[in-house]
Amino acid sequence: MAFLRPYIIPFARSQRLINAVNTGDLYTVETEIPKNYHVNQLFEAYHGNMYRGGTTVMSLAIDRSDRDILCHVASLGANPFIKSNGHNIFFQIAGSRKITREIQEMVLFPGNNGEHLNDIDSRGNTPLHVAVLANNTSAVELLLRMGNTIRVSTFRNHCGETPLTMSLKCGCDINIVFMLIDYAHRSGESLYTTDKFGYTPLDLAQGMNRQDIVAAILNPKTTKTTTASACCGKKCRCKRKQKRKCARRYYYDDNDDDDDDSDDDDDDDHH
Repeated sequence: MAFLRPYIIPFARSQRLINAVNTGDLYTVETEIPKNYHVNQLFEAYHGNMYRGGTTVMSLAIDRSDRDILCHVASLGANPFIKSNGHNIFFQIAGSRKITREIQEMVLFPGNNGEHLNDIDSRGNTPLHVAVLANNTSAVELLLRMGNTIRVSTFRNHCGETPLTMSLKCGCDINIVFMLIDYAHRSGESLYTTDKFGYTPLDLAQGMNRQDIVAAILNPKTTKTTTASACCGKKCRCKRKQKRKCARRYYYDDNDDDDDDSDDDDDDDHH
């Protein structure tokens, strides 16, 4: 068995690797990273003569939404939670709406145990703050499903904003607002944390004359979020999906179940 050890990329090979990732050349990526090396810490590619703060190969692959290269790098043991350019991959995924849902799930779910979700950048923003600011509904949903350590209404950034107050002030997709409120209710977080001006989310919703948001804050049962529950429930069809899709915990309307039942009945009639 080959001896496995961390692999630091030499400068010349690093440049070839960067070019290969940027052009989507999987063959070159495979040849530039020896198979007998286990990348247990995501290596950083050199830029010019600087090593510190370089862009990770996984980060480049995510930017290109290159599934094949991403799978290969991940198979070598690359850690998606190591920092790249001063922050971890969560921030990159949260802040970019062009990254596909498949890539988001491929990177965010494997090996994550809830840590790194509250890492902060230089402005005190968590990945959830960044996702809300980018109005990235898909990333918000995934981040909320990854652990119980996220705080949506009590964690303030350096400007005194929580993800929830930020979503109300930035005019985010209403589904993001409802997702955050629903998560706060389920996790037992207080929805009355004030921002730096002393306003609670309820004050902001009333000031916007959004009675639906006010009702959702006051009564959890009125929350109209379209996200899945944090745990598999009645709406989960994991048993009818392949194992690789189980983590997605799809959300279905009640009508969908009726439709499927009727389809099954039709099939029985034919037989």
